[in-house]
Amino acid sequence: MVHEINLTSINQPNMNAKDVIYLSILLFVNISCSKDNTKNMFPSPDINIREERNITYMVDTLIIDTTMNTTFEGNMGVHDNRLYFIDRLFCTIHFFDSTGKISFRTLGIGRGPTETTIGQIYTHTFLNNGYLCLQGVTDDVQLFDREYKIDRSKSYRKTRKSYKLGDKIGYDQFELYSMGFPLVCRSYKNSVFTNNRAEDPTFNYFRTPDIFVKEFRGITEQRLDKKETGRLLGRGMPDVYKNRPDTHYIFSSTFFDIDPDGNFYVAYMADSLIYKYDKDYNPLYSFGFEGRARDKEYVSVKSVKDIQGKGVAQYRTKGYYTWVEHIDELGYLFRSYSKGEKESSDGLQIYQDRTLIADIDVPKGFKPIGYIKPYLFSDAIVDEGKMRVYVYRVRLKMEC
Repeated sequence: MVHEINLTSINQPNMNAKDVIYLSILLFVNISCSKDNTKNMFPSPDINIREERNITYMVDTLIIDTTMNTTFEGNMGVHDNRLYFIDRLFCTIHFFDSTGKISFRTLGIGRGPTETTIGQIYTHTFLNNGYLCLQGVTDDVQLFDREYKIDRSKSYRKTRKSYKLGDKIGYDQFELYSMGFPLVCRSYKNSVFTNNRAEDPTFNYFRTPDIFVKEFRGITEQRLDKKETGRLLGRGMPDVYKNRPDTHYIFSSTFFDIDPDGNFYVAYMADSLIYKYDKDYNPLYSFGFEGRARDKEYVSVKSVKDIQGKGVAQYRTKGYYTWVEHIDELGYLFRSYSKGEKESSDGLQIYQDRTLIADIDVPKGFKPIGYIKPYLFSDAIVDEGKMRVYVYRVRLKMEC
């Protein structure tokens, strides 16, 4: 394997206790058991091929226009062959040309035709028809057309049923879940999908692990055409999470992407396998290999104090998987991972179907978010000390 790489030393993106510990005061309710489902949602690999190819790659840094007015709270994305940065607090989107210069800015807080009243953007995604879907912290769902004008006829607020003490609620009920962390938001046809977390005091991985690993629903669907919550997808957690809540609680988040045919690719922070499901979320198969030099010696946490201290600190010190991105133009699935603080780089795996064709070194904090020929781009790297945002881009050349 031949490669050229320019690694810039950076710190892992900051994650603090408030991002991980959700101390919401919720009603205590009796959670009813759902119907038994014997379907194996996490099949073992029947075909798992490692066929790494000769690859030449270069990594460089693209500085984003420093005139951008931002809170530095947001994410980078790719849409219509352009990079953009969406600011969650200012509720703005800046689009950039290939050199990182601002092409145009749109949205913002207000009641104008190209403004939003969502308060704070929790997550977002672009739809196949070019519409932009925003979801806010107050359960608002807002749709904007290709000219970024709000379509009020298609916007709505999610409805949650009210429960009182003693009421029964099933594990497959939307009200039991909130959106996950780190947030994932994807679209397919008229639906938008987000990952979940469970924070109810009577149902979560930390306090009720035996129930959680059997009953957790990892993904929620929003039916935009019906303006309502749709399916809760999945059931349970992979085997790696069984009997290990003390060491794996911090690394229990779900990541996923959806290909043009509606197939789901689902990964977990501590699991080496990737699970593929069809558009109806029937399990198809799994595949995947361990990332190189990944520090998996996770620290045991026994209390909220532990989680807030040595637990959260592991995001900077330990190895775990951080993202999956299916690049439709290439037909490749990319999975990024942190190796841990002892290593000078992180890793990026490239899969074609079920075959691992490359596992390369990338700069610390690299998470793939999109492709503009000939570059694969990372999510935003924020340097508040220097008041700037930048991205990494990888240029790949595969040899069969």
